[in-house]
Amino acid sequence: MNRYLNLLHKKAELNDEIKIEKKRMHKRFVEINKRLFITLDILVMVIILFNMGAAFMTKAMVVKKTFDAGKELKVYEINSVVAEQGNYEPHPKAEEYFKVILVNLFRWSIMLFAYIYFRRTIYTEESLIILIGIIAFYFFAWGVDFFNDAGYFVGNLIYGT
Repeated sequence: MNRYLNLLHKKAELNDEIKIEKKRMHKRFVEINKRLFITLDILVMVIILFNMGAAFMTKAMVVKKTFDAGKELKVYEINSVVAEQGNYEPHPKAEEYFKVILVNLFRWSIMLFAYIYFRRTIYTEESLIILIGIIAFYFFAWGVDFFNDAGYFVGNLIYGT
């Protein structure tokens, strides 16, 4: 029993040493690749702005498409609490739209949490390459979505519908 306790104690000491060494390796790795990490941080913020911009343009196009110039524009509030406090009329599909917004915010928070976690634990070239690949995929996917919406939006502004 005494030998077992000694081994457990050594295991705990080794785990602490490994954790400390990983932190040192991460610090050195970030110092070596400082510009790359700054670029990745900027790309993640651009990805989120792409997604928010695409969502905004999509909603703006829907309002423009369904708005008739001769009629009164009626604005609804999707947040039921704000609608009650400000004497606004709640949207008939308010819960559905609000859930979509919450799901989108949840996706952004998961992406940000994962990025920050993996950024703070990278200490090898392989894990950096994987992170770059994931960010490049999201940058491409959400960038295409943004520029498709932007092209359609600008085309509608220039040529009308």
